[in-house]
Amino acid sequence: MGTLGFVDTLPSQPGKDSLEEVLGPICGYYLACYSVESLEGFYGYAKVCGQRPESVWGASAQAKVVAGPLGSPEAAITAVVDAATLKLARRIEERETLLYSWRSTEPGAASA
Repeated sequence: MGTLGFVDTLPSQPGKDSLEEVLGPICGYYLACYSVESLEGFYGYAKVCGQRPESVWGASAQAKVVAGPLGSPEAAITAVVDAATLKLARRIEERETLLYSWRSTEPGAASA
């Protein structure tokens, strides 16, 4: 029977078939990304950080995103970056919509 471990406890040296990358800023955030191989294929993981982390493994995440399984570590990283970017963009859009709705309901706001 195999041993299960937490991904955050993996060593900072990636295996030959994995990738690690810190990207950003993307929508005002940094993404600490890494890929992990499983029996199904490669999974990409992204930790969403408010400040640029020194490394993927030391990153303090405000949110986490996963994508996969995919056929290669590169595809897994690309997919998780795309997924995280989409989630961050939606979050910004929702915030702007909320702020606009608050402004339009303030006393004295012009009605359309």
